[in-house]
Amino acid sequence: MGNVLKSCLKDVEEDPRRSNSTEEKKSAIPSVPSAPAATAQVKDTPDNTKKTGNRVTNMVLSKNRVIDYALPDVNSVYSMGKVLGEGAYGTVFLARHQESGVDYACKMLVKSKMSRLDKEMVKKEAMILKMCSSYPNVVSFIEAYEDDYAVYLVMEICTGGELFDRIIAKGHYSEKDAAGLMKIMLETLAYIHSQGIVHRDLKPENYLLDSPAEDARLKLTDFGVSEFCKPGEFLKEKVGSPTYVSPDVMLGKYNFKADIWSLGVICYILLSGRTPFFGRNEREEFERARAGKFSMTKEPWPLVSDEAKDLIRQMLTVDFEKRPSAGELLNHPWIAKEGVAKDIDLAGIVFSGFKQYSEMNKLKKRALQVMATTLKEEDVKHLKQMFSDIDADNSGTVTVEELKAAMVKAGTDVSDEDLQNLVKSYDVDGNGEIDISEFISAMTDMSKLNTVANIRTAFLAFDTDNSGTITADEVLQALRDVANMDIEKAREVVREADKNGDGEIDWDEFYEMMIKHDEEIQRAVNRQISAY
Repeated sequence: MGNVLKSCLKDVEEDPRRSNSTEEKKSAIPSVPSAPAATAQVKDTPDNTKKTGNRVTNMVLSKNRVIDYALPDVNSVYSMGKVLGEGAYGTVFLARHQESGVDYACKMLVKSKMSRLDKEMVKKEAMILKMCSSYPNVVSFIEAYEDDYAVYLVMEICTGGELFDRIIAKGHYSEKDAAGLMKIMLETLAYIHSQGIVHRDLKPENYLLDSPAEDARLKLTDFGVSEFCKPGEFLKEKVGSPTYVSPDVMLGKYNFKADIWSLGVICYILLSGRTPFFGRNEREEFERARAGKFSMTKEPWPLVSDEAKDLIRQMLTVDFEKRPSAGELLNHPWIAKEGVAKDIDLAGIVFSGFKQYSEMNKLKKRALQVMATTLKEEDVKHLKQMFSDIDADNSGTVTVEELKAAMVKAGTDVSDEDLQNLVKSYDVDGNGEIDISEFISAMTDMSKLNTVANIRTAFLAFDTDNSGTITADEVLQALRDVANMDIEKAREVVREADKNGDGEIDWDEFYEMMIKHDEEIQRAVNRQISAY
């Protein structure tokens, strides 16, 4: 699922119809620039950075200070290392404390690139960081420095990278994991709101992980466009990131509830791998958001708990006056019980695989069985456990009766006809039962199976005379254990894949047959298997 999810989640960044620059990804809406994020990919030192050895050049401090309490000489305390990221006004360096040897992130903001308003925003960012850094899920602020060239904000360094990248790496989040993250985000939001702060740019890129560990602590960062707000007051500046910004921000009248909307978008992404309001351009995206037009009907949403969907609907309420606060949402059932989702939908798992598998011809199913033998144990252990749970008599095969019993145990009512069709679809050899190889080949993530190397392995297994094509006789040989298989049925299998009509399946035709599958269905299968 990782490849599918990466494509879905990065629609906004990678769609050719839209800008895909790193700067747009990291910044606010272009009319209101923001400070650079505190983490990014390591890059070479930019030419415009005044750096000598491992020291950023200090200049004599004038009276034109941005931060009154800033210390004068960052180089006397820190040695600047590699570049961690770049932004509109400057660069984020790895900064090593000379006395302790501890590494930090130093955001260097070049003053000559900042307007008066920009300087006020930097001053405000430092103030907010200083106010909130004691909270465990906010990036810790260490100290500020300033000279005539730049302002330097020293913060803790988060070596686990962005939540955005963790989502991509994991492929998806289970409901329990997603609810755990949302609980932390809402608790953090409730805290900063209690301090009179609206973040205004919540997105996965602005949540960092303090280490690469699986249980790393989540940290909120980048207060570059944050603003103070009092209860009963409204803000009007149009700031934020297009995918996550609320309709009320774009309409120029909003308050703390704007952050709730952004978290609703993040929650939608965590559970589905898609953005709720994706459009061909920012205007279309905004119109969909303003209308509250998003879908939770297609896969994987039928398999997501009603509690999770209710939370998202509340957070994505267009009328911000009716949108719940962070404190109210912490009492939502899905958050309060930390995302204990409904019982695993066994029918959803096996029937999702059935929809995908039933449309394949027998040669493709047999090819998948061949390819499944190349998988590592870690890739199939969940499927083996699932199969074992259904195989009540431990015979190594699953019968219609065992499948029905498993469905009843899971609280799912499935007709006998549907069960018969299900077993028939999985059962390649036609013996009336599903064996472990048939089950694994039907349920495995296609992105793991359908590599060029695996497909080539299957092709060569069928091309027994090494002619470079698969004939009807070779198909008959490959499917010799399939009930009622004869040469005419083998020819029909060939015709299904034979695009050029020469009566044989060449490599290109075989490859095309193997990679054709329904990604939406596959996504549903993957989500449910991981939750099992």
